[in-house]
Amino acid sequence: MTLAEITAPWLALHSALGVAAPIKDEAHYERLVKFSHQLAERLPDDANDPLWALVSLVAERVAEYEPKAHQLHQIKQHKLL
Repeated sequence: MTLAEITAPWLALHSALGVAAPIKDEAHYERLVKFSHQLAERLPDDANDPLWALVSLVAERVAEYEPKAHQLHQIKQHKLL
């Protein structure tokens, strides 16, 4: 297998989903979450299936983005009477 044969699918995947770079905005985030859910639902329960690595890669991107974009605001503590 040539380098071009290996890299072409990766470039197509990145072009379609932007998985080779951090999530850039909420629309990109939503697209990756939807994709990962759809893919995970279709995969067998076999952890050795190589497509689970793609689910894992997308999940890592999502996990990197969520704390920055979806911050939980701290609730002020109130004194109980």
